[in-house]
Amino acid sequence: MSTTHRNALIIIGIACLVGTAFGVSFTLALDRPKPHEVPAGIVVTPSTRQAAADLEAHTQGGLAFRPYPTTAAVEQALDQQLIYAGLVPSGAGAQLLVASAAGSSVAEVFERAAGTQIVVVDVRPLPDGDSSGLLPFYLTLAATVTGFVTMFQLRTHASRLSLRAWLLCVLSVAAITGGMLAILTGTVTGSQHGPLPVVWAALTAMIVVAALWASTMQVLAGPWTFIPTFVFLMVVGIPSSGGAVATSLLPAFYRFLARFVPSGAAVETIRDALYFRDTQDAEPIAVLAAWIVCLIAALLLAARLRGRTPGGQPYHPGRCTPPADPPRSCASRPSPHRGCPSPSVMPRSTSPTKERSSAWPGRSCRRRS
Repeated sequence: MSTTHRNALIIIGIACLVGTAFGVSFTLALDRPKPHEVPAGIVVTPSTRQAAADLEAHTQGGLAFRPYPTTAAVEQALDQQLIYAGLVPSGAGAQLLVASAAGSSVAEVFERAAGTQIVVVDVRPLPDGDSSGLLPFYLTLAATVTGFVTMFQLRTHASRLSLRAWLLCVLSVAAITGGMLAILTGTVTGSQHGPLPVVWAALTAMIVVAALWASTMQVLAGPWTFIPTFVFLMVVGIPSSGGAVATSLLPAFYRFLARFVPSGAAVETIRDALYFRDTQDAEPIAVLAAWIVCLIAALLLAARLRGRTPGGQPYHPGRCTPPADPPRSCASRPSPHRGCPSPSVMPRSTSPTKERSSAWPGRSCRRRS
């Protein structure tokens, strides 16, 4: 079997494994969401105690109630995304307050558990243009794919870029595409009411992270870059982002990763900017910033250690160009009829004018640069 056919079989096998892993990961994370200690608030009264017991029974103990003194305190906790729902007294019974903007999948779990016996009130509803609450997830997915696919294309069609020019391309595509996604999505869907700079910055940061991860893998893994890039960003990152299903409903493995993966930070930052602009959380912004700083350092270190750029070109830190060849004298030329004349046939005239006129026309003893 030839090397070409063997490589083709290897690529087919890798593609099948990676594609299967992607499907399995999405299925495990999103197919059967189940509540795991979902934070909820309660104003303790006899009626709310009974309602809380009913909700616990329907969710198989998947809720974690926290006591609050008043209904206003519960509503404030919902605005700050400290809880997903709250039981408050209403007349002789209980009322369940939910915030679908914080996670429509969690709100649906509470509504199903409440049934018809508990009145459900959505205090933070989603806009009509994003009734499913998936807009932050779609934007993050688009930013992720844009980041690493662009790096693959740069390696194919612009591999001679220097490392500085490569980083400039990363920043340019991130800023332009992030701005277009933020502006066009809001214009087309009419669902983007949050501050544009925050959404723009979050999408730009996500594209930069995806591009820098792919670039670093191009330096380290070479032709096999696709495997670590796709596995980290798509197989692991997207299902654990909390965009399609809230993190409190994910399995333990994905629930743990959601707090640290860049896609989870991007989803949360965009969601806060769109629907909770008054209580923007700083933690996901710090996570994105930390990823960018660490990946830039990793890329520079990898390029220095491996001696090559993400495009596969030699990397010479501290020098703009490779060292020039040592100068060659005219005397080193083997033939007097090719290049500079041999010393044995050089004119002996001491006059500069005659010396120049006796040389072959159009020829020079100096090597052309």
